[in-house]
Amino acid sequence: MLKLVKYDFLRNRDQVLGLFVVMVLLQAGLWITSEVSAWGTTSLLLLSLGTYVTAGMVLLIQACRSFSYNLHSFSRNLLPVAPIAHIMSTLILLLLLLAGLTLIAILHMGIYLLYDASWLPEDFWQVLASSMLQMMWSAFFLMTILMLAITVAASVRTRGKVWMGIVIFFLLQNLLTLAEQIMFGNAAGTLSNAFQFHIESTVSDGMVVTRYTYNVWSTLFEVGVAAVSLWIITLLFKKRVEC
Repeated sequence: MLKLVKYDFLRNRDQVLGLFVVMVLLQAGLWITSEVSAWGTTSLLLLSLGTYVTAGMVLLIQACRSFSYNLHSFSRNLLPVAPIAHIMSTLILLLLLLAGLTLIAILHMGIYLLYDASWLPEDFWQVLASSMLQMMWSAFFLMTILMLAITVAASVRTRGKVWMGIVIFFLLQNLLTLAEQIMFGNAAGTLSNAFQFHIESTVSDGMVVTRYTYNVWSTLFEVGVAAVSLWIITLLFKKRVEC
């Protein structure tokens, strides 16, 4: 499986490394602009967070393209490995790249702290660690739903498979969100809770961070949905290879 992860990375290496380089340059540009324009630490942090979230979405889209390529690649399907290995290699690579993006964000924050750490609240790192873990799980869960939609659309012999996959994804996402709201209350899903924190500036340009708790039962529900999704994807993948 690790060889599959390595192969997928090498195939997309230039795009991934290019994205990381652009992120570093963009963060440097934001920092220089904030110093010149006197934005304040809170505005700079929010803008930086937005760029990292955007980069994460780009990596998610890249993972979808890689999975779709592997699903339709005849030579890839001839490899003597279990279908679950093809599926998990995409997920593992996505998590590794997101971990790399997170490491850049931590190093980025560390550089800011070398200049002034007084504006951070005491529990900032705990909030950051919790948010990062939830974002990683949200990305994993969202990717399983996307892979399920892609696989189901690819298994149907008809035109417009791309649009069919998009429709299937939005139907699944909305149905799961509705189910979680009915069973566990509003905003119970980890995807929404991953971004549920509130930042306020104090008079001294320090920060106050309010973190919202997540629902354990909702997370367990999503784990079950992800497991069932991977099982269905494996069956469809195996059936497609056999055909």
